[in-house]
Amino acid sequence: MALSPWHVASRLSFDDVAALLAGFDISLAKTGNVHDHEIKEYEEWCRVIVRAAKHGDLKPWIVEVLEEEVVEDPASEGYFINSVEWQYRAVDDASWQWHDENKIRLVLERQEVYRWLKASGVADNDIPEALRVMPQSQAPAAQRDKPLHHRRRQTYLTLIEALALEAMGGEIPDEPYKAAGILQAVLERHALKLDKDPIADTVKEIQAAREDRSSEKA
Repeated sequence: MALSPWHVASRLSFDDVAALLAGFDISLAKTGNVHDHEIKEYEEWCRVIVRAAKHGDLKPWIVEVLEEEVVEDPASEGYFINSVEWQYRAVDDASWQWHDENKIRLVLERQEVYRWLKASGVADNDIPEALRVMPQSQAPAAQRDKPLHHRRRQTYLTLIEALALEAMGGEIPDEPYKAAGILQAVLERHALKLDKDPIADTVKEIQAAREDRSSEKA
């Protein structure tokens, strides 16, 4: 198979994954230049992927839902129109799972797609080449193990603290996991993702740095 962007992308839209699993070229799929039976298989793969995500078998990286509401027509006073808009939802917010399958869009990490397929009993040979996990390049051991300089670490923590204060209205909660939950939601609004544990650990480091600064002033 010729090299394509879908071989090296770390994240793929769910419909790109469906196209790969259906076995046809994504570029052709985007133009509609595919046979009816291929379209049916592609559409079924889309449904299977969304169902797997809704059931918790496949964890998405980004979720969008199609929201419809009646709003006043800005061009005609007293008239109303249907407003249709794709809106982001936090992955951990279970409310998106109640939407119809055709009103959900997902972005998936390729490694997670591979894990899901393997967990479903699919053999490597049956997984499209573009969805197989590629080996990650490793930095030289000396470079990987080089510790972060103390001054640079303090600079990073100070910057993170300032951004956290800005995001949380000037106050960071004393409970690290409470602060982590708030910051996690901020990240997801910007299509960024981190687990709560590393965020909470960083909050703990910020709190320790604050205590050090207080003791230095005393």
